[in-house]
Order: sequence, then C-alpha cells, then structure tokens
Amino acid sequence: MGASPRSFRFVTAARVFIRPFGIIGGIGHESVRAAAKTFVKETDRYYDDSVSTRDFSYPSVDRVRFFLLTFDGVRAVGADLGAVRDGHSKYSRLCGLAQEVLTKLRLAGERKSK
Repeated sequence: MGASPRSFRFVTAARVFIRPFGIIGGIGHESVRAAAKTFVKETDRYYDDSVSTRDFSYPSVDRVRFFLLTFDGVRAVGADLGAVRDGHSKYSRLCGLAQEVLTKLRLAGERKSK
C-alpha cells in the first residue's frame, strides 16, 4: 500500500493509506472511493493542528496518532485514544471516517469473494 500527498494514517489497530486514485484493492468500488474522498477531504481540517515530524514510532497504548503526508513532508497530530473512541476528541470524526473506509473496503472484498 502507498500514501498520497493528502493522507492520514491511523495507527492503533489498523493502518489506512489513501491514494488520490483510491485505496489499493478498492478503486473499483464506488462505495470505497466515496468513503476515501470524504476521509481525505476531512483531513484538511486538521492540518493546522499538525506538526512536522520524522518520528513514525507507534504511540503508547492510550494514544492515537494520525500522520498527514503533504508535499512539504509528514505532519502528525496525536490524541487520547479513549477520548477519540468515546467521541470526546476533535479527532473522533476523523477516526470514524477512517473506520468507514476500512468497512467499505472489507465489504467490497467480501462481495468480491462470493
């Protein structure tokens, strides 16, 4: 999988990589493309919160980290995992949209394998 100039990577239980052309394996599925576009559009809201980074280590078990790959390098934002999961973090929507992309991709794969 690869990353685009506009993508976040959700690092706890899953990794999401979005390309401008779709998610690898999902490009042929409109539902996946639509979810990916919504997710990438949402990332623009968090750019100002992010900081430049070269540290790609996993967060501690109680934290979540999002990486934004831009034309100028990688930027990151972090948050409390419990707050994100419970909907009390400004990054909760971003996390939910990332999960929606994964769900659409999984469902597309299940339909394809039938």
